[in-house]
Amino acid sequence: MDPELASLREQLRRHPAHRLSDREIQMRVAERYLRIERDNAQLQKKVAAATNSLARTFDRIVGLLTERGFIRAGDDAERSDEEERRHDTAGDGDDPQVTDDGRLLARIYSESDLLVAECLRTGAWAGLQPAELSAVLSTVLYETRGSDGPGPPLQRAEALPAQLRQALHRTRRLAAELRADEQRHHITPSREPDDGFVAAIYRWASSGDLASALAAADSEGGGSALSAGDFVRWCRQVLDLLDQVRNAAPQPDLRVTAKRAIDAVRRGVVAVDAG
Repeated sequence: MDPELASLREQLRRHPAHRLSDREIQMRVAERYLRIERDNAQLQKKVAAATNSLARTFDRIVGLLTERGFIRAGDDAERSDEEERRHDTAGDGDDPQVTDDGRLLARIYSESDLLVAECLRTGAWAGLQPAELSAVLSTVLYETRGSDGPGPPLQRAEALPAQLRQALHRTRRLAAELRADEQRHHITPSREPDDGFVAAIYRWASSGDLASALAAADSEGGGSALSAGDFVRWCRQVLDLLDQVRNAAPQPDLRVTAKRAIDAVRRGVVAVDAG
């Protein structure tokens, strides 16, 4: 017999557990413990990887927001002479600071919150009439049914007011710039604006005629016809964003326009649905 094997067997026989009456049960418990310990170690590795991924994504988002002026690095924050002296003495206070534009962004709750904030602070939606503001806001909310991306551009854009067409163009330009910056920072790009609901809600906010609004949506041919239920649902979402703009817009005139747009959209079947 192999001397090493014989030695191991002798050690096994001398082990206190060898004399236990339930040693087989104890062995199964030990095996289960070791298996759970291995599984736990694997889970810890997965959690650590996910945490590191979240941290990287967070840092990239902070980088994008800092670059666009929504966050200011601690060293770049404006300080009074006294604050500067305290900063130099303490040697800390380098945490990023939220700017006024950042506080504007914090008041927007939307999948396209950063685009909305950019449009507000740059004045992309300034000077619009209530129906026009409702229409341009719909582009950052609406998603054409049965499509992996935004629907085709408006086929009858010439029928819309010039101010609205210009606002739509500015919104698309800002969205393209934002998506380019997100890609450069290795962040999942934001959704593109979708014009599929523009004609419908513009017609509704202008006239309150449901049949005319649904016809306007169908005339664009961006997918299946819009049902009355879907129309009301999208109007409700536009109303929610209009209310946010009413409270967050830095321009007083735009806040007034948002309030008037809410009144123009919340009527008829939309008002009934709102209860």
